[in-house]
Amino acid sequence: MNNFEIVTVNYNTPDLVQRLIESIRDFSNVSIRIIDGSTNAELRMQMIGIVETHENVSINCFDYNIHHGRGLDYAMSSSTYDWVLCCDSEVQLKTGIFDCFTFQLPLEGFPTMVDQHGMARKDGSITYLHPELLLIKTSWYNNQQHKFIHHGAPAIVLMGGTAPEHKNAMPEELKQYYIRGGRGTVNRYGYNF
Repeated sequence: MNNFEIVTVNYNTPDLVQRLIESIRDFSNVSIRIIDGSTNAELRMQMIGIVETHENVSINCFDYNIHHGRGLDYAMSSSTYDWVLCCDSEVQLKTGIFDCFTFQLPLEGFPTMVDQHGMARKDGSITYLHPELLLIKTSWYNNQQHKFIHHGAPAIVLMGGTAPEHKNAMPEELKQYYIRGGRGTVNRYGYNF
């Protein structure tokens, strides 16, 4: 097995993170790290409690909303692993998912064609590998000029400036290995939280 950790960014949604962790623990004890920017103290304590009940799960807490993009950037810059599998909190993984990744190219994930604003468009000019489930080579990312930013499409500049030969745009059929149950944080709090 390759040297990697799974990272998710949390904002006041410990129930979603609990479900993600449980889905992973159904088949693997891989390292999981939560980047927590919960602003609700009670929900932050729930998140800490969830982490304490699971083996090989750690948490980095911030006392402010770090946001998705900056949370992923923090995870990448502080990772001690060769690879980071970014995973949205509302995702649930299934057995077999790790076999889908080649661990060859710096970016591996499912493609969406987007425009320069990150809006999905069939005629878009950027192959965007969405960090809902995105494998990244840590050393490669940390040597890039452009990083993850705020939220929405946090890697749009990074993706736009990355040559196609550095991206493994995985076939749509591989989505059978995970479920994305809505847009958890955005559905609850919107984009302006």
